[in-house]
Formats: sequence, structure tokens, C-alpha cells
Amino acid sequence: MLAWLDFDLIKAGELVDLTALELALNDRYGDKELLRRRRFVTEKAKQEARLVRKGEKWWVENATFADLLKHMVEHDGLTDSQVPMNRRCGPHPA
Repeated sequence: MLAWLDFDLIKAGELVDLTALELALNDRYGDKELLRRRRFVTEKAKQEARLVRKGEKWWVENATFADLLKHMVEHDGLTDSQVPMNRRCGPHPA
């Protein structure tokens, strides 16, 4: 209701929502994504008979928000039909 009075409150609410989502994804999938990346980098280095590079170590430790969202969809099997809001109201048209 306050957003009707001040439009900036909508943007502030969106930022809080995205921050909460990112923190939840980090808690839920951060360790799994870290392990997946570590295995990938280790296997690649082993195939090329070399040590793991500094940039690869950084990549392993720093998963982005987009990476965690992608992990949620690809590895946890999340689909539109599993989201309660979509079941109730139907998915958002693309």
C-alpha cells in the first residue's frame, strides 16, 4: 500500500526480495555447486596433466547468482509445474 504513495518503495522491495533469494540459493545449493565445480576443474586439469590454475580456483569458490539459479533448474529438476504460484495461477506467458 505504501508503494502507491512512493514508487521507490517498489524498487526497494524488489532488491530485498532478490537479496533474500540469493542468500537462500547460496544456503541451499552453494555447497553442491562448489563440489560440482571442484570436480570439473580437477578432472580437466587431470586430463591435461597439469595443476589447477589460480583462475580456476577463483571460479570454483565464487558462484554467481545466475550460476545458482541455473543449478537449481538443471540439477534439482525445478519446473514451472512445481512452483505453487504457477499451479494456482498458471505460468507467466513468455
